[in-house]
Amino acid sequence: MPEELAVADIDGDGRLDVLAASNGFQQIAWWRNSGSFGADWSKTIIGSNFANAYAIAVADFDGDGDADVVGTARTDDDVSWFENTGNGATWTEHPIDTDFNGGVDVLAVDMDRDGDIDVVSAAFDGSAISWWENDGAGGTWTEHVIEDFWLSPSDVIAIDLDRDGDLDIVAASPNGNAIAWWQNTNGDGSTWGAPVNIATDFAGAQSLVAVDIDGDGDIDLAAQNYNGVAWWENTEGDGSAWSFYPVDQEFPNGTSLHARDLDGDGDAD
Repeated sequence: MPEELAVADIDGDGRLDVLAASNGFQQIAWWRNSGSFGADWSKTIIGSNFANAYAIAVADFDGDGDADVVGTARTDDDVSWFENTGNGATWTEHPIDTDFNGGVDVLAVDMDRDGDIDVVSAAFDGSAISWWENDGAGGTWTEHVIEDFWLSPSDVIAIDLDRDGDLDIVAASPNGNAIAWWQNTNGDGSTWGAPVNIATDFAGAQSLVAVDIDGDGDIDLAAQNYNGVAWWENTEGDGSAWSFYPVDQEFPNGTSLHARDLDGDGDAD
């Protein structure tokens, strides 16, 4: 069963390919888009024996100009990146952390603003959120703990919520019925503020989206839970205060949420 999908140009031919993490097959794989109107796809395994492969992200971790992949193996407690060593035909696994208890989400972002791509992950079973600093070539990684105990985070996003020019962290906890954010206080990810609550009674909170929903120039939040979909207005523009608005609370058991301008009127649906 696939847990997460992604699209990226893996082989550098200018066409978007498809990637997936499968917990059932315990692997990460990609499918090459041949260009024949999406009718012909060939599968290549990126990582196998990756127990309960759960989350993936695509970025150039070693700075060689091609697309690498990072993933989490929830059962093995692994966070690894896979080096694209031959236009997507061959891959080399490089462990980032082998003791991250139940990683269920992963991001590839430049957290410390030094020009290379770092990794962020949430440990559902370990109730922790961390990011790993890339030495610039993916050779060594230094862990920075954002939160060492916040009940079972599932979704995590990196976004500048307080508009100070750096990346903050937002997470959802379905077991804790909560959404919170952490301020990147020094701007380079070295120190983090205490969690600031956005919601504390949103049962089964998951699938976060950060977008300017009301068009006022700051970043708002949307999420879904056991009942449906809602959004929170960033009322002061700096993440210090939030107002709740339901979108649809009779849409149970959704599993994914996206924000796009579907009707072309300039706002986010």
